[in-house]
Order: sequence, then structure tokens, then C-alpha cells
Amino acid sequence: EADASVPLNLLPTVLLGTLNTTSGSTQTLSGLVLTPYKFITVVMDVVGVGGGAPPAFDVLLGGVIIGSGPPSIRKLTTLEMSSGFAFDGGSYLGATSYSTATTALVFTITGGVFAVGSIRVYGVK
Repeated sequence: EADASVPLNLLPTVLLGTLNTTSGSTQTLSGLVLTPYKFITVVMDVVGVGGGAPPAFDVLLGGVIIGSGPPSIRKLTTLEMSSGFAFDGGSYLGATSYSTATTALVFTITGGVFAVGSIRVYGVK
């Protein structure tokens, strides 16, 4: 515990990447090797569209809505890698086509463009 010399590939949870959701309608985390992970955890931190009174919007992962706004989204979503099922807490959100063979995760926003926030993606063994 708290041993900085432990190689990252031996840790049970690893930060796979962070996306700054400040432009465009899609954000992609690519170059992933998801083979060792049973779950992917997605943390959306104040993700939203810009403007004074932002419109309603959804954030999708693999075609499944994983969050809705306005004003912005702070949420944790889990993706089970053997089925591709997305969950919010204990609630089933839908089936994606993602699996351990996936090399990129694509996040899409509807109702505007990404303007604020970030998305952190963790692999869980």
C-alpha cells in the first residue's frame, strides 16, 4: 500500500486517460489496451455545453446515454467489459459494442458542443 515502486500494470485500478471536454461534439480516448480490465469506470466532471442558459443535452458512450444536462454533469458510470453493458449505480443504461478488444472509447454530446469539464477513464481489474 502506498508503494510508488509498484508497476502500474499490477495496480487494481489504473487511470487510462483524461479528456478535456472543451470543444467539438466528440471526444475520443484512443490507443487503449483494455484486455486486462473487467470494468471501465467513467467519471464526468462538470461536463457540459457553454452559454448563459445551456440547452438540454446528452453525453453518449458507444451510443448509450450516460448522462444528461443542463446545467452540467458530474457522474460516475461503469462499463462491464465482457458484456459491454453500461451501468449508473445499479441501473442498467444500455448495451455498447465495447469489449476488452476495444482500442478507443468515443464520447459524443448532443444538443450542442462540449464546452466545459473533463472525463476521466479508469480501468478496473
